[in-house]
Amino acid sequence: MCILHILIHMSSIILKLVKSVVKISILSGIKYQELSKELKKAFINEASEELESLSEKVNSSRLSVITGLQRREIDSILSAVVETNTLSTRMSLISKVVGQWQFHPNYSKAPSKPKSLTFIGVDSEFSSLIKSISSDLHAGTILFELERLNLVEKSKEKIKLKSKVSKFSSLEESLVLLSNDIETLTSAVIDNIKSSKEKIEKIPNLHATTEFNKISKSEEVEIRSWLLKEGSSFHKKIRNYLASKDLDIRGIKAKESSCIKVSVGTFSLISNDSKKNIKK
Repeated sequence: MCILHILIHMSSIILKLVKSVVKISILSGIKYQELSKELKKAFINEASEELESLSEKVNSSRLSVITGLQRREIDSILSAVVETNTLSTRMSLISKVVGQWQFHPNYSKAPSKPKSLTFIGVDSEFSSLIKSISSDLHAGTILFELERLNLVEKSKEKIKLKSKVSKFSSLEESLVLLSNDIETLTSAVIDNIKSSKEKIEKIPNLHATTEFNKISKSEEVEIRSWLLKEGSSFHKKIRNYLASKDLDIRGIKAKESSCIKVSVGTFSLISNDSKKNIKK
């Protein structure tokens, strides 16, 4: 395949990815100017990481060549204060609290069978749970957030983690989860591509999709129910397995540099795509 054909093919792939970003931006009320600003930051961040991975010096001249942005723009963006994505951090923290509660033997009767915990006072079981994750966290603040997200049931003396954890419902929280999933999937695919190109012998990341497009609409309700049931069962099995390997849950201290992060995500979509194929 010639270079021109490769570029045309890549352009169509990028267009699909960009259309998804634009769709989310319109849903969120983000204007083109705001999106453009964030894209510039993303180009600079990714180009910087690429140069660092090659042990190359990062400067505005090299970043300009890679990104196509002017050096003046790059210098301006690099000198700006980078804001931390506090919502993303908060969601990650809540997931860790729930995971520790579900699997640590001090706070669960068995894997996925969390105990009801006392929550009043600094010596309560819930305070102990929060301290096991970080001494910098305040138990009352975390409990407020768990209640706000409808993840716990509260009595006079104890709190119980709901058996069926409800989904984060707000638009902002849903989009944070989406962005995290997209980042994870993209990283998995790129890791597979790099391993293949560099001929590194290692087991690839799981990346699979199953699709059928001639199923009767009358089957939709049954299929949706089956997918949710089987998907939940699949993730329960994964959580139990990975929890048995997690050093925090096992009470083993280790340096971050000696640990790996494992992410497994699933999704399903049932739609009528027949009209979309006509649109160009």
